[in-house]
Amino acid sequence: MISSTAVTASLLPESPRLTAQLSKTNLTHDLVLASGALAVHLLPDDERGLELFRTLGMRTGHEAPKLDDVSAVAGQTGSPILQDAVAYAEARVSAAHEVEGSTIIVADVVAGARDRDSPVLTIESVRKRLPPEWAEEWARRLEEELAAARRQR
Repeated sequence: MISSTAVTASLLPESPRLTAQLSKTNLTHDLVLASGALAVHLLPDDERGLELFRTLGMRTGHEAPKLDDVSAVAGQTGSPILQDAVAYAEARVSAAHEVEGSTIIVADVVAGARDRDSPVLTIESVRKRLPPEWAEEWARRLEEELAAARRQR
């Protein structure tokens, strides 16, 4: 899935942690809670990054597998590590905080790497470069997520 909220959660460099906000409507939410692990990726700011954004963020894994056409290998935790990512952090969940339509995950980083020195895709770049038909698809998916989150209030 695409998460707009994944940030560092530790002041101590020797004890790296991250937080991620996972929508309860996404299959990734259920997979992370069941496995106790996740991987966060920084996508490249190029056409492949946009394609990955569309693949991972514009439909739910409840409807169809999303990683079938994505090159990935299993990481230390079994989480898929995307081969086209610029960088990744793999982590084990240490806490989960339920909040209305999402769960805030706090996780201890166990592995990670920056695989190449390339610019990373940001939400600002996505908004500028997303083709109109993809933007419409993204808007529909967002509306579905927002409606589901409102029903959970």
